[in-house]
Amino acid sequence: MSDKFPGEFSPEQQERKEIVELKNLAERYKSERFIIDGINPEARENNRLVVEAIQAAGEKLGPRFNEVFGINMGGSRIKGYNTRESDIDLVVVTPDTTEDSGFVYDAIQEELRSRGITNNIDTMMGMWSQYDIETDPEQFVYRVDHHGNELITLFGYTPYRNPNMDLTRLAALEIIQQYTQVDYDWEGVAENFAYTYLGEHGHLVEKFAERYGVPVSEVAKIFPPGLFQQRHKKFGLETPKPMYAELKKWYSENKKDLRKHKMYDVYNGVVKHLKEGF
Repeated sequence: MSDKFPGEFSPEQQERKEIVELKNLAERYKSERFIIDGINPEARENNRLVVEAIQAAGEKLGPRFNEVFGINMGGSRIKGYNTRESDIDLVVVTPDTTEDSGFVYDAIQEELRSRGITNNIDTMMGMWSQYDIETDPEQFVYRVDHHGNELITLFGYTPYRNPNMDLTRLAALEIIQQYTQVDYDWEGVAENFAYTYLGEHGHLVEKFAERYGVPVSEVAKIFPPGLFQQRHKKFGLETPKPMYAELKKWYSENKKDLRKHKMYDVYNGVVKHLKEGF
């Protein structure tokens, strides 16, 4: 007669259960760019509420669209292995004219508390808590030219963003379009994006083993290096040209409505600066 309580799993059954969950996660890694999930039902619901709170905070901050452009989330919460207790890794994207982004975090905290979420917000993702966008066109060009790896924040998972974020992306791609004719390390930007937002094999295999309680050797069989190579190829940053063309079309179709956004003048200033420089 078994000494287990009804509904309990033996250690062998529990490991098989975790293996099945890991195999399901591996399939999602093949089909989804960002996995907004969690290691169990409680973690999934927690993450759902976190994203909902960020989106709600963004909507409330809507009238201040020229002070905050977007809210970027990273870490385990976009790779499917967060727990209910996981920190919330955020970067707030603002113009350099916003001296303090505290009002954004206040709005997020208010929405989190209203949903019973008490998780810590980690503002050190990527070594900065606030990604300041230069509003001087010449300085903007310099930043993109000399600090290209920082661009990944513009293309990561953003539960909230307004048109200023897309204008910033367009301005950056305008520069890259010009500089690829000379010498711009887009491959380096794309590689940094893949490791930061899509995951790196060795790091994630260890994390999955730790979170799911499965030996590293077993996790490595489910998540071989080839899976990550395919994932990076499928969901990584594509070449700049198609992204630029899509945003340029959006800009042309919405030009009149975009004039009120701070980055409209910055974008046009960038275009002018590039014409004079080239």
